[in-house]
Amino acid sequence: MKDMAHKYASEHEKTNLPFGMLCVNHNHLLGGKSASVFHVAACVELIILAFNILDDWQDQDHHRSPWMQDHAGQSLTVETAFLLLAMSKLNGFLGSQKNNLAFQLIVDRINRSVHGQFADIRNAPLKEEEYIAVIKQKSGALCALACLCGAMLAGNTTDLHLIGEYATGIGICAQLENDLDDVLHLGEKNDLIHKKWTLATMYLAHHPSRIGKAVASYFENRLSLDRLLAIQSLEAWIQSSGVILYTRVLIEAEKIKAKNIIDKLSVDETIKRQIKSFVDGIHFKADIPGET
Repeated sequence: MKDMAHKYASEHEKTNLPFGMLCVNHNHLLGGKSASVFHVAACVELIILAFNILDDWQDQDHHRSPWMQDHAGQSLTVETAFLLLAMSKLNGFLGSQKNNLAFQLIVDRINRSVHGQFADIRNAPLKEEEYIAVIKQKSGALCALACLCGAMLAGNTTDLHLIGEYATGIGICAQLENDLDDVLHLGEKNDLIHKKWTLATMYLAHHPSRIGKAVASYFENRLSLDRLLAIQSLEAWIQSSGVILYTRVLIEAEKIKAKNIIDKLSVDETIKRQIKSFVDGIHFKADIPGET
């Protein structure tokens, strides 16, 4: 089991550990000085890894990941061990906060993400606001967890509700960006090929063009994958369909909401500007090609 855990952790390190960095950056922005922040950040990443393992088994994708190549029962046992270990360690690092507020917030965000994951498994086409609500729970809650852990270690318990709100917005932005990236290029991870409903694939399936109607037929099992991929310039059509602009507008709207919440923090204006700059640092993975 230890060998499997090390193997999974080594694979996870290749992600550049963005949730851990969220934790560390928020800790430093809010005046945190404790060296324990890196231990807390590692715990946050263990939780993320646990959710990634669970997500891959539920979606049956990312088959090259080491946990997908091991026996499901063993992989999911390691996943559970990661989650329990991280929660135990976080309670030790943050549990000194009065009324055990830290552990309550950790459990709450994990519980929200589990509910979001359950809703996501249904893989049903949703309205825009319904899909945003799902990723608010699934991805937003995990970003909030990372930021809240950094804030609590810095001793900031006054603004936890506000931090949780704008951090959730960061998570929504990140998920929308990932969803966009997962349709732009045809390959193993493409959400369109896997018939995974996201706002990006829903946009493409409702596109009024001939190819848009073909995409809809594919999702409705009236067109085979081979025939879909045989469409000339399919990838170029995806990139020029307007899906990039559509997603960009949604992300910018979430950033504006986050900045409005940041203005309400009980910290000085310099720190507010630094946090807003951090939010602006969420970059898009694609430029808008010529619209057609």
